[in-house]
Amino acid sequence: MRSTLSLALLGAVALANGFQARAESFVAPYGGNLYIQCIGGSAGASSQFGIGSSPANFKPVLTGLPSSCPSAEVAIGVVTAGQTVEFGISTVWQDHTYWAFSGDSDRASQAAFTDVCNNLRMAGKAIQQASPSTWLMHLNDAAHYTVSECEANNIVMQLRLAGTLTVQQAPTGQAAPSAKKMQYKDKQEYTLYDSITKEADPNKKLALLSTWKEKYPDSDFKLARALLFLDTYQKLGQYAKMIDASKDVLAIDPKELHAFYWITLLTPQLNLNSQDGLDTGEKAANGLLAAEAPAGTKPEDWEKAKKTTDAIAYKTLGWVAWQRKAYDVAEKNLAMSLKMEPNSGEVDYWLGTVIYLQKKPERLSEAMFYFARAAAFDGPGAMLPQQRKQADDFLIQVYSQLHGDTSGLVELKALAKANSTPPADLKIKTAAKNQQNGPLTVRAMTHTSRLNEHTSAYTTPGTSNTNCSGTGTTVGNTTNATANCQTTSNPAQIHQITMQTLDVVNVVEAGGMQYTISCTAHWRGSNCGPMIDGDTFPAEIDGNTMWITARKGGNRGKEVRSKYRILDIRPI
Repeated sequence: MRSTLSLALLGAVALANGFQARAESFVAPYGGNLYIQCIGGSAGASSQFGIGSSPANFKPVLTGLPSSCPSAEVAIGVVTAGQTVEFGISTVWQDHTYWAFSGDSDRASQAAFTDVCNNLRMAGKAIQQASPSTWLMHLNDAAHYTVSECEANNIVMQLRLAGTLTVQQAPTGQAAPSAKKMQYKDKQEYTLYDSITKEADPNKKLALLSTWKEKYPDSDFKLARALLFLDTYQKLGQYAKMIDASKDVLAIDPKELHAFYWITLLTPQLNLNSQDGLDTGEKAANGLLAAEAPAGTKPEDWEKAKKTTDAIAYKTLGWVAWQRKAYDVAEKNLAMSLKMEPNSGEVDYWLGTVIYLQKKPERLSEAMFYFARAAAFDGPGAMLPQQRKQADDFLIQVYSQLHGDTSGLVELKALAKANSTPPADLKIKTAAKNQQNGPLTVRAMTHTSRLNEHTSAYTTPGTSNTNCSGTGTTVGNTTNATANCQTTSNPAQIHQITMQTLDVVNVVEAGGMQYTISCTAHWRGSNCGPMIDGDTFPAEIDGNTMWITARKGGNRGKEVRSKYRILDIRPI
């Protein structure tokens, strides 16, 4: 079964970006007969539920809700794959009639057809797929927004789509097989599946899904089952398990949008910065960028969804490059994310950071602008107030270092709040002495040490010495002589010398910045050594070098000045 782009996904995308543009409609993933029934609810007002996009074309299907629930199942009609079904609610409350429609963006419609406050923990969705053929709609009546815009679950509907599911995907390079009808292996599989769709407790549902997978590993509904695993982990808040479940989905359907979306979204949120985590996030983000409109999706719906998912994809690609210290690549991707979605305080902050980390003096004004926008922007897509306060504290620190004081900072914040990109002529005047170089006080955070051994050899040449002695006699013309020679040899000698060095890496912080510094001790008694975590030290920055002043052998020892190489600088 190929997954179509449902507006349930669009709802999740919109909530992730802090903005719900319109209410949530139902998109049929395949053709068939659509049925609806009311399951229950707690609303005090009386409502009608029907189809239509405005009061003029509204056709009631169920009335007297929710007091008349549970109702009998009522046929909506025949739908085709990819068709958007527009629903409406008419509510009478205190002698006034209120209207809400799934395709509208007014407050009544959003409160009725979306989970604005994410109370259901479904990323803002109000439509929940309970099985391959049934969906629950967690709705509010049309007057609910006058009391609260948060989900009250006061009208609960169930949709059932009776149709034929087909598998049409073929391996690359092969012709697609004829459509295969998806069937349960036996009655027991259907009974197990049916119990899963009716189970409300996500922990119990998870156990039932595991039983289904164990007993029927080759079920025709493997993809639907994998997506149910993903949905259940989401309800349980087990986000790491959502990554694993998304990988299982992609093993069945390598182009499944929901799996690409969740891996892409969660990679930076869960700080998955291992090599495997970065590779997986990068692959999913590129898959999201390359995704094509599913069959039957309206072009206008796909255009809106693609713009939002592209923004998320570029954001994650930027984060991945940042973790790999490829700051220029990170900058390009984060800038593309802001181009897709200009109102994102977190991306503003990240973009300012990777520009700042490139250590190009001529671009510091640009970095200050994005820090200022992250701190000042408070509209849809802004960071949380606490996060904006942290961004503002950091901005004050780095702006003061650059400018010498905070004069002009209020104007910079106002400019950044009103504009998503800096003006071309933005130039913040620098102080007479750039405080990125100069004295400061650092606090040691962590340290690591590694002992290295290097063995070399040299050879002394061998020697050889020969001594001879003898006697001789001469009689007439004849001489007789005897000689005795002895040779003493010493072979060449190989001598090995083992030398040790100590590599030390300290992480220190000062003024809201974290510095990773290193040195190498080549002899005993070297001034290079680990700093005591938590202690503070006078320091001075000179280009890529940090000089640390400390006392050797304790706080009553000799004062020494040690040279460290700066490996990395980043905001805390």
